[in-house]
Amino acid sequence: MQNNARLRSACLVENYLEAETIRMEWPTCSPDLNPIEHVWNTLERHIAESNQYFCHLQNLESQTLKNLESQTLKNLESQTLKNLESQTLKNLESQTLKNLESQTLKNLESQTLKNLESQTLKNLESQTLKNLESQTLKNLESQTLKNLESQTLKNLESQTLKNLESQTLKNLESQTLKNLESQTLKNLESQTLKNLESQTLKNLESQTLKNLESQTLKILRVPNS
Repeated sequence: MQNNARLRSACLVENYLEAETIRMEWPTCSPDLNPIEHVWNTLERHIAESNQYFCHLQNLESQTLKNLESQTLKNLESQTLKNLESQTLKNLESQTLKNLESQTLKNLESQTLKNLESQTLKNLESQTLKNLESQTLKNLESQTLKNLESQTLKNLESQTLKNLESQTLKNLESQTLKNLESQTLKNLESQTLKNLESQTLKNLESQTLKNLESQTLKILRVPNS
């Protein structure tokens, strides 16, 4: 506060000197205000002695500056409080919104994960059941086909063996009968021929003997006559 008053006093000195066309050289941004204040004090005394009104004006300016500073401080405090409240509300709203967004995102992520897990489990169970049913049906069909083929082959082999045995027996019987008939006929023919030859020989011998006897008798009878 004191520094501000000193700066304003220096400003007034500069303005007065410029108005009176009095030129003085000092640094414009000098932190040392003592020379300016010394000039101001000298001028203040000179003005107070020569012009009482200017002294009153200075007091009025000083009082006005004090009132202005006080009012400025009040306004600044009020504005600062308003800005602080506004900024605090904004920060609070921003933080609340951030927290709400964060909590909402967490809840949404949690719910989304739960729904995703539930849906994934359902889809996995459904797909697993489908795959299991499909695999089971395939295995069942494959096993059924294998069993059917095996049973069919067994039945076919059994039936084929039966048919083969039956056909073989039939063929064997037929062949045996044929062979038996053929052998029987051969034997019969052979026996018949043998019998016929024997009978023929016997008959021939008998006839020959008879003829021989008859001839002999005839011969024997001729000399006797």
